[in-house]
Amino acid sequence: MVKAQEDGSVLTILRAQHGRMRDLLGEVADTSGVARQQASDALRELLAAHEAVEELVLRPVT
Repeated sequence: MVKAQEDGSVLTILRAQHGRMRDLLGEVADTSGVARQQASDALRELLAAHEAVEELVLRPVT
């Protein structure tokens, strides 16, 4: 999981996650075999957590 930056705000965390997602997408594109599967798994896990936070915090049900 991406660690919170110094201010720990949700937006800071989400932005850091965006950067990590870009990195993982690059790994998926540039690797194969086990390394590619590990990057894909990490990306899938991060996307699920990221989406949950966005839904709960940025777009709550009204």
